[in-house]
Amino acid sequence: MSDTSPVVIVGGGVIGAACAHYLTEAGRKVVILERDRFGAACSHGNCGLLSPSHILPPAEPGVFGEALKSLFKPNAPLRLAPRFDPGLWRWMAEFARRCNEPAALAAGRAIHPLLASSRALYDRLAGGELECEFAADGLLFAFQSAGAFKSFGHTDELLSKHFNAPARRLDGAELSEFEPALRPGLAGGWFYEGDAHLRPNVLMNSWRASLLARGVELREGIAVKGFRTENGRATAVHYEDAHGAAGEIEADAVVVAAGALTPDFQKALGVRVPVAPGKGYSLTLHLDEHEIDPAAVPKRPMLLPEVRVAVTPHAGGVSASGERRPAALRLGSVMEFAGYNPSIARRRLALLTRGASRFLDIPADPPADDHPTGDNRWAGWRPMTPDGVPLIGPVPGGRGVGGRNGRANNLYVAAGHNMLGLSMAPGTGRLIAELVTGAAPHLDPAPYAPGRFSRG
Repeated sequence: MSDTSPVVIVGGGVIGAACAHYLTEAGRKVVILERDRFGAACSHGNCGLLSPSHILPPAEPGVFGEALKSLFKPNAPLRLAPRFDPGLWRWMAEFARRCNEPAALAAGRAIHPLLASSRALYDRLAGGELECEFAADGLLFAFQSAGAFKSFGHTDELLSKHFNAPARRLDGAELSEFEPALRPGLAGGWFYEGDAHLRPNVLMNSWRASLLARGVELREGIAVKGFRTENGRATAVHYEDAHGAAGEIEADAVVVAAGALTPDFQKALGVRVPVAPGKGYSLTLHLDEHEIDPAAVPKRPMLLPEVRVAVTPHAGGVSASGERRPAALRLGSVMEFAGYNPSIARRRLALLTRGASRFLDIPADPPADDHPTGDNRWAGWRPMTPDGVPLIGPVPGGRGVGGRNGRANNLYVAAGHNMLGLSMAPGTGRLIAELVTGAAPHLDPAPYAPGRFSRG
């Protein structure tokens, strides 16, 4: 290893991009190794929501019971596919143990500062070198039934009391006036004005160009196989390229930001990485091609908790480079624990359109054919942790591969962001850069410690 060895980032999603951004800002040389294409997984297919309102983790009271009921409902929005998978069973047991209010509030105290930091950093990024169709229009939760609308009031009370993050309550008639695109007769909604949204693929294309301009080396089609350690440090990364040829790159430090695939590095890292792939779907409807009346498109993003669907409008326009981006409506969400299955099931896409059509005047069934570019349908794996808190920071005693003493103190993890990778990316990247360079961290890193699941 030489003095000019780079920080090697394993993973070219939004988390890896943010880590590279802030490491280069701190003056470090960076190489990104991506097994597929930069920004091609969840960073591409998500709904583009930047949600400081999402303080409470997925493990909320009642969620586990809903998951168990889904075992017998193949078309349930939240689905646990029955199969022999002891690893998932263990993950589910840990998740179930946390489905209570005290655990949710404890997780929220870790999630909240990371979301707040990232939201503030996005204001700077979107106002500077990154193009992403950023819009600070807030986020609306809409409810069809009076019972669900009232029940969410307890969640809002928790957010207001413990995190000073209240929503604006909108009763039926007020909701219709606030968002005319919604169907009449809904019970009400809750509006979080501090949230924002952007267009994910535009962000990742812009971030790629920015990182390359900063001198970041990006290698795609690279499968990382492990790390060489010497004298207590990871000094190189072993990999195979797309043709199966082996290679090695020297490293001053290694950051594993591989999303739902981070468990592949568990043995090399030497800590337990309880990240389960929570499969999500999205469908992008281009207004001009799918004959959607612009009046049916909401003015701002919304969540429809009763059907577990997110709806994000994208205004489109022309980029700085002259590229035309059509106006579109992206539908997303659904949660399926079915292993690493990459298939896109039409019946799952139909859950998105049918769910959204209960609230908006859009087709109830997904289009029969794909968009010519092939990118209007997506399925991918969200990196879910049992406690809803990401793994960010140095790995205690990472093992590496083939080292003299088998330990490494310069291995870092930035993964397990659940459904909030986009919302948490800048804060994560900045924190990783601070930890790698020895700068004072702007957030307390203790709640995100990667070794917390290996203790005891």
